[in-house]
Amino acid sequence: MAAGKSRNAFAGLAALVSGLGFLYLSAPHVNPWDLSCLDAGDAWGTFRLQCLGAVEDVPTWVVAALSVVCVLAPLLVHRDLRATLALTLRRRRALLGTAASVTILLFTLVPTDRSIEILLGMALGSAGVGLVAAGIVALCPRLGTAVAGVAGTVARRVADAPRWAFIAIVFGFFFIACGLGNALLFGRIPHVVDEMDQLFHARMFLEGRVTVPPPVPLEAFDLTHMISGQAWYSQYPPGHTLLLSLGLWLGVPWIINALFGSLTVVLLYWLGRELYHENVGRIAAVLGAMSPFLLLMSSSFMNHTTASFFFLLFCLFFARMARLGGILNALVAGGALGYAVTIRQMDAVVAAVPMAVYAVVRLRSRGPSWAGWCGIALAAFGVPVAGLLAFNDATNGSPWVSGFEVLNGANALPGFGHSGWWGIPHTPARGLEWTLQNLAGLHQYLFGWPIPSLLFAIVGFSWLRPRVWDWLLGTSVVALSLAYATYWYHDWTLGPRFMYSATGPLLLLTARSLDALGDRLRSPRLASVRPELLSTCVLILMLSSAYAAIVTVPALARYYSRHYFDGNASIVRAVEARHLHNALVFVPAFHFPSFFPLNDPLLNGDVVYARDHWDAGNREVMARYSGRRYYRIHSFEDYEVLPYVSPQAPGDGLYALAQGRPLTIEALTSQMGLLEDCVSRNRKTGEFGSGWKNHDYLEVFPRQAESEVGFAIAAGVAEVRTASLVLTRAPSYGIVSVVLNETMLREVDLYSPVLDTVDLTLPQLHFEPGVNFLILRVVGKNPASESFGIGLDYLRILPAGDSSPGGF
Repeated sequence: MAAGKSRNAFAGLAALVSGLGFLYLSAPHVNPWDLSCLDAGDAWGTFRLQCLGAVEDVPTWVVAALSVVCVLAPLLVHRDLRATLALTLRRRRALLGTAASVTILLFTLVPTDRSIEILLGMALGSAGVGLVAAGIVALCPRLGTAVAGVAGTVARRVADAPRWAFIAIVFGFFFIACGLGNALLFGRIPHVVDEMDQLFHARMFLEGRVTVPPPVPLEAFDLTHMISGQAWYSQYPPGHTLLLSLGLWLGVPWIINALFGSLTVVLLYWLGRELYHENVGRIAAVLGAMSPFLLLMSSSFMNHTTASFFFLLFCLFFARMARLGGILNALVAGGALGYAVTIRQMDAVVAAVPMAVYAVVRLRSRGPSWAGWCGIALAAFGVPVAGLLAFNDATNGSPWVSGFEVLNGANALPGFGHSGWWGIPHTPARGLEWTLQNLAGLHQYLFGWPIPSLLFAIVGFSWLRPRVWDWLLGTSVVALSLAYATYWYHDWTLGPRFMYSATGPLLLLTARSLDALGDRLRSPRLASVRPELLSTCVLILMLSSAYAAIVTVPALARYYSRHYFDGNASIVRAVEARHLHNALVFVPAFHFPSFFPLNDPLLNGDVVYARDHWDAGNREVMARYSGRRYYRIHSFEDYEVLPYVSPQAPGDGLYALAQGRPLTIEALTSQMGLLEDCVSRNRKTGEFGSGWKNHDYLEVFPRQAESEVGFAIAAGVAEVRTASLVLTRAPSYGIVSVVLNETMLREVDLYSPVLDTVDLTLPQLHFEPGVNFLILRVVGKNPASESFGIGLDYLRILPAGDSSPGGF
């Protein structure tokens, strides 16, 4: 007996220690495409492991073998899990259901080039949570039982709380979290061009206009996804834009998504209660309130939040109509789905297809009364859809043509063979890849757990007897996946956004599955292993939730708070703090999207923001806005707003260096001078952390190892200067020689296994009268480097002996 206890204690300690190690390795790194310490190194050949500051390349077969061991490890050390599995496999029906569910789950975990790091990290995290839970139960069964008891008490308190108190708490928690998210992560401004365009179009609606005349010159004020033919307006349907206009009227446009996101959480409760019972509704609402995906999207200005709300509102009243009939239920169901169509047509129509099929099938059994309710719902559905058709006719010239088609052409609509603006025809293989990436994103973002987020929603079908709505919700998710597999464009914005409308059904299925799992664990067939098994399951859920709150959510918050995408709240706040009046402000092209939605649609506001096109382009804008004060944003660390003066550009690629005055040149392609025989691009650095100025840097890949990249500086008189460069180091960069007028000043190896920066100070530089060239020349590469690239953040030229950060 003593020997057996010793073996159990040793196995429990080993499981606990190894589980903690796996959890550390699975912890989020920086980029939400890669929430683990693993990073794809050489495609599928090697993986880069970042651990305790060290970086090592690990063969893929080692990582794969480790992942397999990780998945099987909990079964190897936990007697109760093995016993439960054996009991399940003895029943043929249960065996078939389990095999089908596990097969579907494994399909959702098939890796792609973009998602393999996520899924391998998830394998480590799953094993970590399972081993820690099993280790705790093995080492101290009483602790596991006590934890399970505390969790049970909390669950009972939640279940027994008065209904309206519960609703108020989940609504208030989610609304406050969204408000903080919008303020702290996004700075109360839109960050994605979709948000910017719709918020700008909402200003048109607020003024009673559907479109406005195109601005002149167009290039100074236009933005991506704006249509600028006979009129100026956004490509998006009007449903979400109208709601944003209400937020603008109230003076708080951010409140729209926070409000509808919070109402979505409440809808999950009512829908779970309607479709199943009270407990499922409460579990679904709690899961929704804790979902990082819902929180991020509801903290933004994106239209996915309102589309999901109206789809779930349709589901609730459609279910009530199916159960009770009633004119009100039919009207709300049809109207809600119709309004969802005015926000995101594809999401609303595709997600509702299973319910439409169900309604048609029920016509035979329910007779005239059901047909009447469906007719009323269809009529209500047609009202907002008619509004959408009228909007299309007024803006696009035809009720049946969307703004998306006007701007991009029919080749950009969903469908295999279409290529949109990529120029690459979409194929079923690419569609399958998109689908697998979206499913991996749902596994990661829905709950932020180290275990797959869709685990319970999928595998739950093997331990419960599916009802009609289980199948309807499940097929709704499948329909969305199949529909977006036909779409040529794919991205992750605040998560796998194209699958956002599937989050409601998935949350309900997860809640239903967790509720059924609790009943299953109380089955007499599991009486012999019930205490330990129940403790382990409760610990896994608690550890996963703690992991999401302590590890995943802070990692996502760090990423999205770093001037995500095109939005920079810091520069907007710095300009607004100047309290300018009757002003025309020229904004660097890179930051103009942040100011675009602040403009009045007719561009006659007290302050007008225009894209900085340097002297030739700006003169035309100033001529049209004569009588105003002109300013230019010096887009650097403090985003200084200066009176407009001619740009420092006396010649092509030449910058004037005034005697005794500092000069700072940011690494923006539009502001660089000579780019000889190179391929250059701007890289945004929000996901990389602090250390970069202005949140971007210039990346150059010479076509030949000896190619040069440089910029010319014009100096009026000979002068001794100090130069300060911040260069970027990366796995694909080379050895660079810094040259002034063909005099080599310094050589630096820009290879690094991780992305970071290096400061380079060059004192006592002699600038001759006339034109001087400061050149970055690739002279070779580190043997470990993948290429000969150069990364430049910025250059600062100071008078000799001056180390101040002047010139910003």
